[in-house]
Amino acid sequence: AVQPAGVSSSFLPFVPEHIIKPDPPEGVRLSPLPGQQLWVQWEPPRTWPFPEIFSLKYRIRYKRHGAARFRQVGPIEATSFTLKAVRPQAKYCIQVAAQDLTDYGEW
Repeated sequence: AVQPAGVSSSFLPFVPEHIIKPDPPEGVRLSPLPGQQLWVQWEPPRTWPFPEIFSLKYRIRYKRHGAARFRQVGPIEATSFTLKAVRPQAKYCIQVAAQDLTDYGEW
């Protein structure tokens, strides 16, 4: 900042990797499988540069409609996962979140 008495500036140190938060995964799709299973698939966010080089890991949270708590899977590095022992004809809330592979940033 320029002030009548001169110029001053402040330094705010930070490490970019510590504040990284990828956008949510895109194109989440569900496919029923035999044996009370549900296949969850997704794509890395389009805003994440070079996902094949700068990998992400993913966390899946899910619960049956009316259940009190979410169950959690992960972190995993794949872009699909098979949920097992799901109830036929039941409705589920499924969330997929991404995080930088280095463990920095937030879910």
